Amino acid sequence: MLNNILSILPIFSLIVALCSLSASVIVPLYMFKYTRESMRQQREHNINSVRPICHLSPSAIKDRVSLTFRNVGLGPMIITNVSVHSNRNINYVSLKVLLKAEYFNQFTALNNNPAARFITTWPSAGSAYRAGHDMKLFNLTQEENSDGTSFREARLKLLEMVSDIKIIIEYEDMYGNKQPSYIFPKNDARNLFRSVYESLRSEREE
Repeated sequence: MLNNILSILPIFSLIVALCSLSASVIVPLYMFKYTRESMRQQREHNINSVRPICHLSPSAIKDRVSLTFRNVGLGPMIITNVSVHSNRNINYVSLKVLLKAEYFNQFTALNNNPAARFITTWPSAGSAYRAGHDMKLFNLTQEENSDGTSFREARLKLLEMVSDIKIIIEYEDMYGNKQPSYIFPKNDARNLFRSVYESLRSEREE
């Protein structure tokens, strides 16, 4: 019996050695895979924690017509391209360029209207905007103590000019990751400016 035991000792030693060798290979491989997965998740978390989100908010009320650009995300937004398209589907670099090119007389009358104050600001490629930043892409307000009729005419002219525009904003996060392009009106929804313009025009014609 002792001889039988002694005869299987080498085999047992070989099995133990193979098990030890397998463990020495499998455990590091598992740790490598676990570490790589942890790093991937951390990287995704870091990117998501600073992801910018573009949003444009239109407004057309009694004494104001405006379009506000906002970064409603958590991190800085790097603009790569901004374009504005007219109802003729021509691509312009800014709203002011579009208005001067296609509505020069109306645009000039709007700027010369003493009852209205019209300003426009446009982001350009390479501009960076922190989380929470907002600015008016355009803003029409009534001057104090001005003629209400003149302002209403100015408001109607502006609404007519911007009622069919489409704005496309392309941007990326601080890591250079391209974000989904923002299109206004969002998802081809009916433009608020068109709806208000048609309503006001109908009221004036009645």
